[in-house]
Amino acid sequence: MAKKIHIEPEIIEAAQYGDVRSFELILFECERSVYSFIFRMVQNTADAADLTQETFLKAYQYLSSYDTQKTFSTWLFAIGHHVVVDWLRKEKRQKTEPLIFQGNEEHLSGDPHPLLTSAHVERQLDLEQAITRIKPVYREVVLLYYWEGYTYQEISETLEIPLNTVRTYLRRGRKQIKSFL
Repeated sequence: MAKKIHIEPEIIEAAQYGDVRSFELILFECERSVYSFIFRMVQNTADAADLTQETFLKAYQYLSSYDTQKTFSTWLFAIGHHVVVDWLRKEKRQKTEPLIFQGNEEHLSGDPHPLLTSAHVERQLDLEQAITRIKPVYREVVLLYYWEGYTYQEISETLEIPLNTVRTYLRRGRKQIKSFL
């Protein structure tokens, strides 16, 4: 699971008033999590990088409309969600094979990382493959819940779907993953 994003309200407020350095701090803190989420949706490093950049451009454009009463990461991931959905609709692309080690090549050369035993790698690959095969709406909920550590409520706000739908999608996503494993 990824580290939960937390941005100090003062930094967000300064960025809302045009402080570029504050927005850079937000970018530094959030970029990896947003990229990871988007990558798991599109399964392509170049597209994920482009879509992450587009997410942050939109966040910068609309930062003044951010409601400080809401969780910043929920707002940011909602932008990422919309960017990915728009891209998927436009490109009409289907996900292919998982690439779980992209970006982690240093663990694959030299001494192996202790967690990367062959059994662990095989289970991880099976899980990644199963996740890419489930319906995209379920995949998004599963990724936000398990990889990003979002609560049901945060997922509901991010994806703009009812709380019970989040529960249903998570349950169905787990069931589909289990069937593929």
